[in-house]
Amino acid sequence: MDPEMEVTPDLGPEPWLPLAPKQGRERKTEAPMAYAAFQSFYLSPPGERGLRELARKLGKHRTQMDVWSKRFFWPLRVKAWDRRQSLLAAAERERQMREQEALRMKRREELHEEMFHLAEELRSRGRQMLKHPITERTIQKTDASGNQVITVKPAKFTQDTAIHMILAGVKLGEDSINKAGGQSDTGAVIEDYEIVPFEPEEK
Repeated sequence: MDPEMEVTPDLGPEPWLPLAPKQGRERKTEAPMAYAAFQSFYLSPPGERGLRELARKLGKHRTQMDVWSKRFFWPLRVKAWDRRQSLLAAAERERQMREQEALRMKRREELHEEMFHLAEELRSRGRQMLKHPITERTIQKTDASGNQVITVKPAKFTQDTAIHMILAGVKLGEDSINKAGGQSDTGAVIEDYEIVPFEPEEK
């Protein structure tokens, strides 16, 4: 316990506020002028506090500041004020950190969701590409107007392109699910895929 607290009265939870009547040493009452001086003192930045500077600022004698400081427990009350400000500052920092962490979590979730949708798009595009012919073909069909020649040309990509797109979509989808679920990225992942020979559909 602070030694000074043992010999001073209970100043309440907010001792920087005006003291009650006769709550000073020798049952002295803190006059409005004395409290105004103390208020100017404790509201000053900690590194700029000083009774000499306060006396100069208020146009008072240094001795008067010494009397008020001892009589109305200025050191103890200032200490309580500084402790309170430190607690408030710490609480504010913690609040800001919680907000920043919540924002990071929200952005991570949005990124994982975007990765998942992109994975689905890649798999879908890959499946569509596999349906395209890989060689140019000519098909003859007969309808009511006679023979009709249809030329089916391949797209400007290979079968491997479609397969790699599908596998990339699968991998990206797994990553998005694992990261969203909080799983670790460490460790090797072995993926085994079976590639089925491509057989183009006739149209």
